[in-house]
Amino acid sequence: MLVGLAVAGSLVAGGCGSHRQATGFCAAIEQGRAAFDSTDEAHLTASLAEFDRVAANAPAAIAPELKTVSAFLRLLLHDPKSAATAAVFVRYSTAVRRVDRYLHETCGIHIPPQGKFL
Repeated sequence: MLVGLAVAGSLVAGGCGSHRQATGFCAAIEQGRAAFDSTDEAHLTASLAEFDRVAANAPAAIAPELKTVSAFLRLLLHDPKSAATAAVFVRYSTAVRRVDRYLHETCGIHIPPQGKFL
C-alpha cells in the first residue's frame, strides 16, 4: 500500500495568510515525504500518523481531500474489502488527483504515482 501524497487540489487563492499557510504546508510535505511515503507494511501505522500530522496543518483549499485520502488508506489497511468498492475508490482517486495538482501548482512538488492505488 502506498501512503503517499501523490494528490492535488486547487491553488490557494489570494491573501498573505493563505500564502504563508501554503508555504509552510509545502515545506512540511518536502520534509516529511519519506516518513509518510512508505510501502513497508511494518511502518504503515507510523506513516499514516505522519500523514495525518502534516494534513492537520493543510490549507483549507486542500484539507478535505487529505482527509479523504487518509480515511481511504485507513480503510484499506483495516478493511480492504470495503475499500475496494467503486464509490469509495472513486472518491479517493478524485482526492488524489486534486492533491497532486495542488502540490504541483502551489508547491512545485511532483510526487510520481507509486503502487497500485494511484
